[in-house]
Amino acid sequence: MNSDTKEDFTDSWWFLGICAAVAVILTLFAFS
Repeated sequence: MNSDTKEDFTDSWWFLGICAAVAVILTLFAFS
């Protein structure tokens, strides 16, 4: 149970990280 919860949490962080990276890239392009 602990392992599964940790795995889901890690996946969520990966998803958030990707979304943040995309947002930053789009922002840089918008202002350049």
